Amino acid sequence: MMTFNDLRKQYTEDELSYFPGKKRLRYKMFAPFFQNLFDNKVIYYEKFIVIAQLEDIEITPKRFGAKAIPLLSLRQIEPPYNVLTEPWEFGGTWDWMRLIRNSINMPYAGWTIWPEYDRVKKVEEAVIKNDYETALSLTLREPES
Repeated sequence: MMTFNDLRKQYTEDELSYFPGKKRLRYKMFAPFFQNLFDNKVIYYEKFIVIAQLEDIEITPKRFGAKAIPLLSLRQIEPPYNVLTEPWEFGGTWDWMRLIRNSINMPYAGWTIWPEYDRVKKVEEAVIKNDYETALSLTLREPES
């Protein structure tokens, strides 16, 4: 199972994170993560942070897109206006996606996701146990390596 650390061993920081990137290369690097999700889930951040299940996933050499269904908040207490309860659609072209720490970020669109299988699984386990500190330390508060 591929991880972002594996990508860092094969590609340069510019190839992974420079904006905009090379569309074909980013497709080759990032598409496998969307094809091997833990229960079709990602951690999604955009003014709120939730575990979201993806449906209607579209992966083509041109773009990625999906419908996100929010399942669990990674914050114990969030004002109601910050948490979406209805599904939404997100996506974009590969050249605009970049690897930032251990997340895929889409500048200008404003979303960041953590799709790695083991990370999503660990975060979900932490949230279910009400261990929000661990969940956030694996996502938004992840220390720089």
